[in-house]
Amino acid sequence: MNAKNLTIAVAAVLILAGTPALAIIDGDWEGKGYGKCENPITGDAMYPWQYWKGTISNTTDFVGEWYDDKGNKGYFTAEKIFEGNWVCEFNGRWYVQDEESGIDKYMGYFVMNFHKFKYDCKGEWVSEINYENGWMYGKKK
Repeated sequence: MNAKNLTIAVAAVLILAGTPALAIIDGDWEGKGYGKCENPITGDAMYPWQYWKGTISNTTDFVGEWYDDKGNKGYFTAEKIFEGNWVCEFNGRWYVQDEESGIDKYMGYFVMNFHKFKYDCKGEWVSEINYENGWMYGKKK
């Protein structure tokens, strides 16, 4: 191999190694979270995002559900707002559900950062209802 071919080969490897498209975040994710706030439907304490699972599709949408040990549950939706070489950031809204009444109540917003090469994530949720917040983390399944 001559010097010109070697230079081209090295350049190709460097370009491919730095290409974010090789890091796939699409797929299923799950994790845990911490924090407590009041359920506006029942008035009881709930632990949003204690357990959660979600899916990223087309690298732009993140949707899923959360639940806690007390039987509270809800769902979330988010859009990608930033993509760098190492992370993607999603901002979204989260809701609590009440199966008996069929009520879905908007609770607040959240942000989640997904690390492209470690396949892990972390974020923070905020309740706009009672001004509480908490944290969550997870991994790609």
